[in-house]
Amino acid sequence: MEISKLFGLPAHPLLVHIPIVLLPLVAIGTLAIAVVPAWRRRFGWVVVGMAVAALVGVQLALGSGEALEPHVERNAVLHRHTELASSLRPMALVLLVLVLALVLIDRRSVGPRWLVPVVAVLAVLSGGVTTYRLAEVGHNGAKASWGDLNMSARPNGGNGG
Repeated sequence: MEISKLFGLPAHPLLVHIPIVLLPLVAIGTLAIAVVPAWRRRFGWVVVGMAVAALVGVQLALGSGEALEPHVERNAVLHRHTELASSLRPMALVLLVLVLALVLIDRRSVGPRWLVPVVAVLAVLSGGVTTYRLAEVGHNGAKASWGDLNMSARPNGGNGG
């Protein structure tokens, strides 16, 4: 799914904000519902819904990035950005599956007693790793876009005057 423009602007810089906002919120929500069982019952489906929206956002960001690729200069930093970004889709999917499993196992009280804590720990770890990878993707994307600009080296901090 390639989307090249939104509102006359390149879509990628706009669409990347969906996973930038939602994936860390999913990670925080996952931690909350993993630690407090009452919150799991009350907010579990909200966290699952945010995880679905985050996964869709990742896909939109990837598609819009692919549409933007022919229009930007290819270099090692951009290559690294695209490699890291493509790994975010399966990570967001694993996070969604683990959060969904945590909510379903808790609601249905299925399996051995140790299953909920194990899935909770895996879901929290997945949220942390996915958020870390998201930061890596964003950092490399910024480097690919802005290069090695050193704003402090310019007169007046780069304010142009």
